[in-house]
Amino acid sequence: MPLFRHVQTLLLMAAASGDNQSGDSHRVVPNEGDNLNDSEQLFRVFFDVQQIGGSSSPTTDVNLETSHDGAAWFKIANATQVTTETTTHEWKDAPYLGPYLRVTTSLGGGTKPTHKVTVIIASTGPFKLRKE
Repeated sequence: MPLFRHVQTLLLMAAASGDNQSGDSHRVVPNEGDNLNDSEQLFRVFFDVQQIGGSSSPTTDVNLETSHDGAAWFKIANATQVTTETTTHEWKDAPYLGPYLRVTTSLGGGTKPTHKVTVIIASTGPFKLRKE
């Protein structure tokens, strides 16, 4: 079982928001002393999602997206949709990463909920995120 000991935060929403979020674009760059081949480096993403309030079928969706150019984005991992007032924590595989990453959130329902989200990317090898 691999150890995902290198971590970076992609999105940290400390205050609850009732608006959809599109996090900052980050470029994945090698860390100094990185002697691991890119093809051998594994990544996972941790989603910590809290949905607060809302009515008439409120939902919160959180997606990890990647891009080859920072303009065209593709979903590569997502948290399980939250449909009740609760907090969820889950790890998901991120098997295909382009050079750019970002996190988006989307709220739904008759009366949309508010939400707090933290998304962390973890790897078996060292790496850095550079905000673009």
